Amino acid sequence: MTNQDIKKLAKLTAQDRKVDKKLANFVFSKMSRKELILYLTYLKNYLNKMIVTVSSNTPIAPALKKTLAREFAKKEVVFNIDKSIKDGIKVMDNDTIIDLSIEGYLNKTVSGLKQEL
Repeated sequence: MTNQDIKKLAKLTAQDRKVDKKLANFVFSKMSRKELILYLTYLKNYLNKMIVTVSSNTPIAPALKKTLAREFAKKEVVFNIDKSIKDGIKVMDNDTIIDLSIEGYLNKTVSGLKQEL
């Protein structure tokens, strides 16, 4: 099996943001260990592209949840409580992190000031 075939198979396995268990079991029984590792890597990457994680120190207001769900309409939005965030929110969309926390703002400001000096 080629890498492209394995990639297509991983995408087929995770349609509609859910893993097709029958297809996954079939794949597991037919692939070599090396192919399985590649398959699982593609599957994980594909699923991660379909999920946006929003983290906050406190529960997020329903109006903001609705706005974020609308903004990322083609993806599943998951809301988490993360006590390490002081105030504000962090949005993780695949490899992109949008830090809208006070701590993130202060770190960015201090870093910018250090570069200017």
